[in-house]
Amino acid sequence: MYCIPLLTRKGPLGTLNLASTDENSLLPQDLGFLQQVAAQIATAVDNARAYREIAELKDKLARKNFTWKTKSVLNSTSRR
Repeated sequence: MYCIPLLTRKGPLGTLNLASTDENSLLPQDLGFLQQVAAQIATAVDNARAYREIAELKDKLARKNFTWKTKSVLNSTSRR
């Protein structure tokens, strides 16, 4: 069984675990390839998290901007 860490700029995410019921199906020579796969998975997960965070911040900003515009309109109409 291989347990390969999923590492990002921000730190570890978890591990990529590979096992087989067949003996010698995973050879030591495969480790480099599996580390590359783990690095790509970690990058994809990190990018997905960043995308979600940006989308949430965008929605939050849009709600605040709408609130601010609504308050501005209400204040300008009440001054008349």
